[in-house]
Amino acid sequence: MTEQQNQMITPILNTIVNDDIREFEIKRQENQAKIDSILSGFTAGSEEHVLKQISEYLRKNIVYTYDYYDLSSALDGKSVCNGYALAFNAMANRAGIRSDMCIGKASNGVYHAWNRVTLSDGTYRFYDITFYDSNAGNTKYLHSTTSFHGSYLINDYTDCWFKR
Repeated sequence: MTEQQNQMITPILNTIVNDDIREFEIKRQENQAKIDSILSGFTAGSEEHVLKQISEYLRKNIVYTYDYYDLSSALDGKSVCNGYALAFNAMANRAGIRSDMCIGKASNGVYHAWNRVTLSDGTYRFYDITFYDSNAGNTKYLHSTTSFHGSYLINDYTDCWFKR
């Protein structure tokens, strides 16, 4: 590319990048406002109480829908496991409870997303809101100290990547 071409393209690329950054920041602020609004309707209580409210909210307000996978879609009520896990992660962390999103392969080889919460006493709990939702509120998918060993998911940590 010649210097003249470079001088013509650079402002265009800068505009595109700046527009993308602005759009990202707007979407981040919108998501944060939605999360704050949701959390403001919860009652105060123990970490487990807050996590249960988050779990129930997501179970009742998200419909498992293919082709929707991001935080915004989940907060708008449609998502696959990734969106459920992102929403749980964002809400728990905003409530002051450390949550990490886990991404790994299930026993059938399909990728799946769920959450690992670190409670203030240092213990871990796993939450799989997608399975909690699809199993009519079966609490076996909440509060587990293992990553649902013996059901659908495999090994506690060995096949899971954590993302804060």
